[in-house]
Amino acid sequence: MSQTTRGFTWTVPRFEGGSPIIDYRVSIGTKNGDFEDVESPVVGTRYKAESLIAGVTYRFRVRARNSFGYGDSSEVLSILCDEKPGIPSPPTTVFNSTSDNLTISWTEPNNKGSAITSYSI
Repeated sequence: MSQTTRGFTWTVPRFEGGSPIIDYRVSIGTKNGDFEDVESPVVGTRYKAESLIAGVTYRFRVRARNSFGYGDSSEVLSILCDEKPGIPSPPTTVFNSTSDNLTISWTEPNNKGSAITSYSI
């Protein structure tokens, strides 16, 4: 399985058990909790999780189903749900005496699981 934003993808099993895959069952659990199946089977090999709580680590696993039933579960994928970034360091300023330029810099904060895309000054 590979992680995308608040979701993940997986590949079709190498062996389908003699019958084509009908759908998949995704199970979700928290770091220390038991797994629960999501409400509906998933058609395709992509799942986007909804209503997750920022800062919580979720665990996911997937089972394929064919006309004979569900197969074994995949390995567990752990995803830390994105949250707002930390606070940047206080800015420092440098005034260039040979021009009218002012440079402001700071140390990038912890991104807490998601790339920082911009800053507001």
